[in-house]
Amino acid sequence: MNSVKHDQLEKQALLLGQVRSLVCRQYGSITGVGLGDVWLKQGVEFNVLPNA
Repeated sequence: MNSVKHDQLEKQALLLGQVRSLVCRQYGSITGVGLGDVWLKQGVEFNVLPNA
């Protein structure tokens, strides 16, 4: 793996960790709360790649 790819993956992990922390703080877990639908309707953006 080259350094550019490594840096991109490191950034992605940081962003996903922030999303996970937000969910845990607000809802306890994402299971069963339907956040994907709610956040889509609200237009919430997390700046992560769709395949992350």
